[in-house]
Amino acid sequence: MLGFIFPAHNYEKTDAGYKQGAYADFLISFFDAWFDSHTDLRVHNFEAAIASAFGKPSSLAGIGNAAADIISFAPDGTVESGDSYGICEYERLEGISPRVGIALASLSNYSQQQSTGGTLPTSAACQCCSVADICGGGLLEHRYSVSRGFDNPSYYCHDLSRFYTHLRTRLREAIA
Repeated sequence: MLGFIFPAHNYEKTDAGYKQGAYADFLISFFDAWFDSHTDLRVHNFEAAIASAFGKPSSLAGIGNAAADIISFAPDGTVESGDSYGICEYERLEGISPRVGIALASLSNYSQQQSTGGTLPTSAACQCCSVADICGGGLLEHRYSVSRGFDNPSYYCHDLSRFYTHLRTRLREAIA
C-alpha cells in the first residue's frame, strides 16, 4: 500500500520553499493516472478520501476528520498521539518533565478523541468549506499555531482544497 505524507510544517514551523499549489498539482496528476488506469495499486490517501467523499468513515488521520488511532513512543521517551505532534510547541506543565508533559497532553488528546467518537473538531475557518467532509481540516499537527492552538485550517489548506475538489469532481463524473 502506498501513502503520501505532507512535510511536517505548521504555522509556527513554516517551509520557506513551499509553493502553494505544488502539492495539489502533484496529487491531482498522480490521482488522475491512478484513477484512470491503476486502481489495483492501493493508495491509502486516495482510498480514505474516496470513502469520506461517500460519507464513510476514513481510516487515515487528516482525511475525513479521522483522529489518529495510534500512540507513538519515540526513542527519547516522548509519547505522542499520532506520530508527528512533535512539530507543535506543547505548553509544558510546571514541575513536570517535558516527556511526562507531552505524554499527558497526548493521552488527554487521545481521550478527547475517543470521547467524541474518534473525530476532531474542525477550525472555525473550515466550517463552511465545500470539501470539509473529505478534508476534515487536515492533519491536526499541520493546523497548529501558538496564537490559536489547533483552531486553524491546515497549513496546506490551499493544496488540500484544490485536490479534494478535483477528486470530488472526478468521482461525480465517473458515476454520472
